[in-house]
Amino acid sequence: MKGRWSTFLGDPKLWRGPLLSFLVLTGIVNVLAWRSSVGLHAARLDTLMSGQGSGPVHTWSSPTPGPPREDFSVGEEPGTLLATIPDATARRLIVFSSMSQAYVVNDRKPGDRVFVEIVDDAIEPDGAGAWGFFAPNLTNEELVLQVLALTRTPKTTPAVLVLGLCFDKYRNIDLRPGYRALLAADPELRKSWAEVASRYETSRAQAAAKMRSTLEALAVNSATGEESLSTRWDRRFRTAAGTVFPLVANRTELNGYAQQTLFEVRNAVLRIDPTTKRPILRARYEMNLEFLDIAIELAEERGIEPLLYIVPLNPQASSPYVPAEYDEFKVRMRAEAERYGVRLANFEDVVPATDWGEFMGGADFKHFRGAGHEATARALLAEFGDRFRGGAPVGGAR
Repeated sequence: MKGRWSTFLGDPKLWRGPLLSFLVLTGIVNVLAWRSSVGLHAARLDTLMSGQGSGPVHTWSSPTPGPPREDFSVGEEPGTLLATIPDATARRLIVFSSMSQAYVVNDRKPGDRVFVEIVDDAIEPDGAGAWGFFAPNLTNEELVLQVLALTRTPKTTPAVLVLGLCFDKYRNIDLRPGYRALLAADPELRKSWAEVASRYETSRAQAAAKMRSTLEALAVNSATGEESLSTRWDRRFRTAAGTVFPLVANRTELNGYAQQTLFEVRNAVLRIDPTTKRPILRARYEMNLEFLDIAIELAEERGIEPLLYIVPLNPQASSPYVPAEYDEFKVRMRAEAERYGVRLANFEDVVPATDWGEFMGGADFKHFRGAGHEATARALLAEFGDRFRGGAPVGGAR
């Protein structure tokens, strides 16, 4: 065997071929990946947090004193951050579910708080508490998983679930890696997921089919809840390779950097800016509406009161929404609220033009400054404060 390897490695044809170029190029790329790893990681976190500042998930903390009052992993490790939810059996728990608007503070200054923290401070004297289940570009499939994950135990089952309705998020689909990991790690959660998919197979066919597809993509044995052999070996191989090759270890950051670069190049070539109109993707829109139906029905069945609000928009910035489609969306949301007998508020205009920031060289139509969070909190308390504070229910009861 040793002689064969010597013959193979000593063959001049081997080194005159592409192998040498491949090894040199691989070495250069890995050195570059190693040298840029810290910057790539910081850039990725900065993109997720939109300048809020952060670090690896286990060091993330609230910018205000006390324990985190939201998922500060912003969807990266929801299972870990679920442990920070206030005990719903000890006080009335209000959970907010929304996207990046809920946790981004444009031009953050010392003392700025996001609206969930402001609401939490306001209702704390009444024996209630608020927590934010936030992630960028949150999909309604992820919303369904949030409801199932929250109701796994009475200690995390809220009395009220407040849903921020953002029109352009109805083009987003799938579970992000952190949410897939949450589902893959919990056999009982997967069982509930499968039962919901089966239940809605006829009445919410698109959403149910997507849920089944998600479960199949996890590559777990449904009977034992264990990873398949191929998946387990693939994970082990990537982990081992990452200890040797920085290119493998930093694949997530490199992929994010590549996608961001392509995004910026596309925008430059096609002259796309934040105000460019983007027609809704009808199939995805309808699927997300089905997931919203499922989330509301599951919440109500589990003793949770859903409350809906249409998120604020910057009055001085032209949104990328096609006006007729956005108007249709608001009509659909009113019909949704009436169908389930839940309260709906429209907060489009609650944040003044002076309280927004900038994005891609123009006015940011969706993310505001600290004063915008204060205005949003005031609107939420004025519209829903009685339900935040109301009664003595804990552990998901009303």
